[in-house]
Amino acid sequence: MRLRSTSGQAGVEYIAVVALVAIVFAVAGSFTLQGRAIAAATVGQLKRGLCIVEGHDCPEQHPPCQVSSASTSDDWQVDIAFVRLGAGRAAIVEHKSDGQILVTLADHMDLGATGGFGANLKIGDKLAFGGEVRAAALASLGHGTTYRVVDDRTAGELIRTMRRERTDPRFWQGLQALGSRVSGPVTRYRSIDLNASASLGPLAGAVGGGGSEDLLTGRKTVYLKGSVSLDLQHDLASGGGSLDGKMAVTLDRHDKPVDLMVLGKGNLQASSDLPALLQPVAGHLPAGIDRTWQLEAHLDLTQPGRGKAVLDSLAHPSRLAHMVLDEGTVEVNSYGNQQDVAAVGGHVKVGLSLGGEISHTTASRHLLAAMEHTPEGFWVPRYDCLEAA
Repeated sequence: MRLRSTSGQAGVEYIAVVALVAIVFAVAGSFTLQGRAIAAATVGQLKRGLCIVEGHDCPEQHPPCQVSSASTSDDWQVDIAFVRLGAGRAAIVEHKSDGQILVTLADHMDLGATGGFGANLKIGDKLAFGGEVRAAALASLGHGTTYRVVDDRTAGELIRTMRRERTDPRFWQGLQALGSRVSGPVTRYRSIDLNASASLGPLAGAVGGGGSEDLLTGRKTVYLKGSVSLDLQHDLASGGGSLDGKMAVTLDRHDKPVDLMVLGKGNLQASSDLPALLQPVAGHLPAGIDRTWQLEAHLDLTQPGRGKAVLDSLAHPSRLAHMVLDEGTVEVNSYGNQQDVAAVGGHVKVGLSLGGEISHTTASRHLLAAMEHTPEGFWVPRYDCLEAA
């Protein structure tokens, strides 16, 4: 008796499943938000399944998302005449939806020019008294390394160990004790950041750009960024808001563009805080005090003609936004945030500047909602992220 081909039988069965799913979708006619999510997820998995059947190396449909993070940072700066000097270090622990725990340790040094008029005394994250008009241009050189760890306890041990001096015997003892609970570096980067900022009372803004290089993969990223914030403090009430934007292009080790990233974030005290592009999902992102929204979009620049299309759209931001939305991967999340700042500092500016500030900041955030825009044109929940959160 002749046996049938296993691969041939699997192919026939797979085609039958695709046909059945197509019939079910056609008969259903319309879907609720959850139904759209199921449909979009099923289509995505079918595409990946077909890719596997064809023998290609097929990535997972969704990259893991950040479900929570906790960070600490220490910074100092000194203004003397027109010169500003500063430095700082930070440690960030991230929890991903696929169960990974990542620890990033980063340091930076700052050098720039500053000037303005006025005086202030700062305690915590608020002005104790005074006001000023100021402007600054700053260059920051940084470097950092990311590791994968098995649990939060190991993350704490790693941070304490790596912050010790290499001449301290406890540094080497700590590394030996960590053993296999810590991976080798996942990423190791160096960066330069150029930033120009100005403030007039409660209103502040900044523009800048820079670049970074992953020393392990050879990938380079260049970016432009901007931000604006308003901080209103009165005896009876307080308010304000902030908006940050960033556009980045990543190059492979051969300096060929591979990815365009658009990143935006802002306060989310009310649904009206969301940009018009995100209003369709306003009802699915919890708003309130200490809530933020974050949009992250990626566009594959390796597709034929994609790079030229992006360049032609740079003068038309709305056209570029629709290109990213229609042809890229787009996610928008909302987070609950908590931040504590222990800072003390003061400045006197009359053209020249004299003063300084030191600060210690702890911050954390946790995922409240996660939505993605599918190639089929739907905004649907990222259930894998929400379940992990």
